[in-house]
Amino acid sequence: MNFGALTHPGLARENNEDTYLADPTLGLFVVADGMGGHQAGEIASRLAVETVRRFLSQSPPAPAVGPEERLQEAIFAAHAAIRTAAREDFSQRGMGTTLLVALLPPPFRTLWLAHVGDSRAYLLRDGVLKQLTEDHTVLHQALKAGVLSPERKDEWPPRQMLSQAVGQGAFLAPSSQSIPLESRDRLLLCTDGLADMLRDEEILFIEVRPKPPQEVCQALVEAANERGGKDNITVILIDVESVRRHNDGSHLACQGRAEAGPASNADRDHRGR
Repeated sequence: MNFGALTHPGLARENNEDTYLADPTLGLFVVADGMGGHQAGEIASRLAVETVRRFLSQSPPAPAVGPEERLQEAIFAAHAAIRTAAREDFSQRGMGTTLLVALLPPPFRTLWLAHVGDSRAYLLRDGVLKQLTEDHTVLHQALKAGVLSPERKDEWPPRQMLSQAVGQGAFLAPSSQSIPLESRDRLLLCTDGLADMLRDEEILFIEVRPKPPQEVCQALVEAANERGGKDNITVILIDVESVRRHNDGSHLACQGRAEAGPASNADRDHRGR
């Protein structure tokens, strides 16, 4: 497994409220896009990522607890941590964050995903880009329920209004799933600062380039900024080099390597410059 990661404040904002974590030792990759005044968005995203990392690095769960349930428990822990912090500091009231958690435990045979909000996960396989996550936005729910037709979606204000966020409100229903991995799969995790600036076909055009993940991350961020960079931009790109199987198609092992050690902008300056 090779990976790259990059965050940037974009061109329209002074501060960067995104936080990411890339830890190949745990097989853990997290993206969070915070919201809230007085820099509370930065606090919310950082607290969410740190809580998830701490929760999932603890002793292994009971055998009856599967990876998807474990990821959901980690998100609920982050939700509780943010709500507690907001109650204790009036300046942080109402803060929240999107949260996208990807778990690829060695030997990297299966991807487990859980998320809240509109940060996205994509899978590039055999030249086809597929969005794995479903946006938790009021607009998407209206389209899904048939209240709004796709032809009129640009009329719906505001397009980025979330239907749920970690740390906001009592209701939280994380989405989760598992995806068997194939050799040469490429996984993209990103905040809406990328997805809102580039169409899927433009993301695909950049992703299919046979370049190392970190170079592709740089190209994606530059492309989003060229389109206006209206929001903070965070991307994590993961390459699965080779997955070997039994003759019956079941997974046997994964040959790969981590390109770098654990990385997190939670441990560095959020401005990403």
